[in-house]
Amino acid sequence: MHSSPQLSLAVKLLKEHWGHDTFRSEQTAPIMSLCSGQDTLAIMSTGAGKSICFQIPGLIRGGLCLVISPLIALMSDQVNALKQKGISADFISSNSDSKDIDRIMNNAVFGGLKFLYVAPERLKHPVFLARIERMDIRTIAIDEAHCISQWGHDFRPAFREIMALRSLCPNAVWGAYTATATALVAADIASQLSMQSASVYRAPMRRPNLMFGVYSLGDAERMVLESARRMRGSGLVYSGTRYTAEKIAQRLVQFGVEAEAYHAGLTSRERENRQARWMNGKTQVLACTSAFGMGIDKGDVRWVFHAHVPTDMESYLQEAGRAGRDGKPSTCVIFPSARAIEVAQKNIEEMFPPLLFIQSVYQGLANQGSVAIGDCPEKPTVFEPESWLKQHQTSRKLLESSLRLLQKEGLLEWKEQTASDDVSLVMSTSLKNGLNSLDRSIPVSILGDWLVRHAGESKRLHRIPITQLTRSTSLSESQITSALNQLDAWGWIERIQLNSALTILWKTARIRSETLTISKSLLETRREVTHAKWQVMKQYLEVQTCKALEIEKYFAGKELTLCGVCDHCRTSIRSNSRSIVAAIPRAGVSITAWLWTFPLIEHQSKLNALRALREDGTVTIQGDSIFPRRSN
Repeated sequence: MHSSPQLSLAVKLLKEHWGHDTFRSEQTAPIMSLCSGQDTLAIMSTGAGKSICFQIPGLIRGGLCLVISPLIALMSDQVNALKQKGISADFISSNSDSKDIDRIMNNAVFGGLKFLYVAPERLKHPVFLARIERMDIRTIAIDEAHCISQWGHDFRPAFREIMALRSLCPNAVWGAYTATATALVAADIASQLSMQSASVYRAPMRRPNLMFGVYSLGDAERMVLESARRMRGSGLVYSGTRYTAEKIAQRLVQFGVEAEAYHAGLTSRERENRQARWMNGKTQVLACTSAFGMGIDKGDVRWVFHAHVPTDMESYLQEAGRAGRDGKPSTCVIFPSARAIEVAQKNIEEMFPPLLFIQSVYQGLANQGSVAIGDCPEKPTVFEPESWLKQHQTSRKLLESSLRLLQKEGLLEWKEQTASDDVSLVMSTSLKNGLNSLDRSIPVSILGDWLVRHAGESKRLHRIPITQLTRSTSLSESQITSALNQLDAWGWIERIQLNSALTILWKTARIRSETLTISKSLLETRREVTHAKWQVMKQYLEVQTCKALEIEKYFAGKELTLCGVCDHCRTSIRSNSRSIVAAIPRAGVSITAWLWTFPLIEHQSKLNALRALREDGTVTIQGDSIFPRRSN
């Protein structure tokens, strides 16, 4: 039984800072558990409001709430949200300089902070350890707690450092939170954090307003574009590569859809601008990679499409779960193709390079950074992947996988340098003639004219800042980017890719590459876990049962009732010959137009039914049109 005064205070804080009158049904129990001083493990679906489940108890318990979080973007978003609510909060990341860290730590020690967010790697830093015992830490929250389990989809060995806080903060109550934990992972989280006596709350992974589907008929790319073009409301199209994200955005723009791409290859400013335009509704669709989404809380996302195949159910559910956070009906569909499945399988194989390859990457980092054996540079070194990849004739995916394993092993940290604002271009001879056929007032023409005037006889422009183009043409950065993409797509210019670079922060002294090893838990065990998760994902794509039921069975190990709204359930409930034939006018109709008289989630079943109706003579198909059988 919850203490009514404590619950009343929690509701008061919810109203005061978050503007809500009541908690969601799945939030109350874990909030009251942590408030009462009981260690708590909460497994709640994406969008269920996990952060409130430790933020309100942190306020009620007083003192400092220490939050362990794996991503800088996630920490930054939550801290900014708390500050906007008038709650004192801050975070320390690898980007923080020594003065900032000193200021933040002082605030944490002397009571100026209610919430301090840190990455797990920070917990073994001498400066942090020297001050933590002076902090009044009463609550410890571990966000994305599945990262502590080698059976989870995103194991990070640094999370194992969290246990050191047990002795350093003996009076703190612990809360662990995740959206993606199977029964095995949940048990491992509790074990790794010594939370065997914790109260465990598992909210249903099922969100009744989400309609899940798999659409695998016809040309997958065409169906993604056709479906996105016809969908109403704000949406996301996830793709596996930056190139595909850009391509999808460009095609949607050609269809008249307000769409932009979002990926790590954009400058940080452009990513922020594109995210802001999507958040405020100026852009309807973001075609994005997995670089987008963590910490995003936009309630009115009506649909999330996957133009590639995710490699595990956890990643898929996190991304699909960004739909329908306002509780209204929303659609989540994967558009798999045989090629997409092959690519996913190859990606899995490349996640675990041979040890000799990892050693060669480590040697390459040392060579480019001029790091001698035994040295541990205080400042980051620079690594240019393009030259290394050209030298070794290998894939970027294998290189990035090796870097992630080296980081998880605790040897180094790496990150991409902010993409350059500069562009380098080569103008085609067809540019000038092509511009004559365009309206001179549109952005493509305005930019094209400027390029022709300034390229000269060489027809080349090297490292022109985007800001210079915006000043010279009076076009916005977004218009410049779209115009460059359009000119490139037409073949009127060639955009030269500027070499990217990585910054490498050495966490330990450099060793001989031939003596480097990667722990079994990161290579062999993780390979087995990843392959097992891939088999579950493939089964989801093929299974002819309720999609929501399959998701719940995987995470909770039990089957509930049919959801009634996924593609399979709608087949069972609504697909019948009478309704299908009734939607076909006597004069006939194109299959595409006919399909869109039904919700997207029913298209697969309707096409299957159409085949059966054609076979039994109820309808006839001529070209791309269907006709009802004419009565004699």
